[in-house]
Amino acid sequence: MSSRDEWYRSDDWSSKAQQLFETKIKRARTSYNKAQYTYLKALSLLRTKDSLHRDAAIELLKNVTKHYPEECHAGMAYEELGQIYEEDGQWIQAEKFYHEAIKTQEGSCIKGCPEFRLALLIVNSGRISKYKEAEDLLSAVEKSNVAIMVLNSYRFDFYVARAKLAEEQGEHQEAVSYARIALELAETKEPQLPHKPEIGIVEANPEKLEAMHKIVTGNGFCQVRSIY
Repeated sequence: MSSRDEWYRSDDWSSKAQQLFETKIKRARTSYNKAQYTYLKALSLLRTKDSLHRDAAIELLKNVTKHYPEECHAGMAYEELGQIYEEDGQWIQAEKFYHEAIKTQEGSCIKGCPEFRLALLIVNSGRISKYKEAEDLLSAVEKSNVAIMVLNSYRFDFYVARAKLAEEQGEHQEAVSYARIALELAETKEPQLPHKPEIGIVEANPEKLEAMHKIVTGNGFCQVRSIY
């Protein structure tokens, strides 16, 4: 890391680091630069897995959405906030951030990503009242040919969600078709990008695999449901 980049890519959040960060942000030439630096600093803090750094990162991400709403990083910040709250099990709050990301993403590099994450959130949290919305979101992602769908890891989650939705709606044969694709993807161990071997590798948890096997064998699947 060059000294030029250190101030916003570092995970240091000491008083001195915070002061340096604020000074550099004020000197940044454009709102795009300010949004970018703030967003990247938040990601650096999140990578530490430290609770205090996490809280600071959340505030930085919210600052991006508040002070630079016209920049593409605002949509990215909303999506990141959605993931944070989803990991905490705060599904309603996560859903709100994903919706904001969708509204903010036009013309940005994240187009399709928040729709995908919102659909997975609905399916994984078992909110059957929103399954039609999840179905529409996944259809939109598929039609938009979004870049993430090239990666096997995303495709696996996509077909798992499709299979669960189809099975829940009584479309068993369609569910079986999706489940088989998901299981085939789960067997793929070869890296898709030789220069970044960790990208695209499917890390299927046992619960998802069991759910797909049950659909294929006709035994159905068990899922936690919620009506809100």
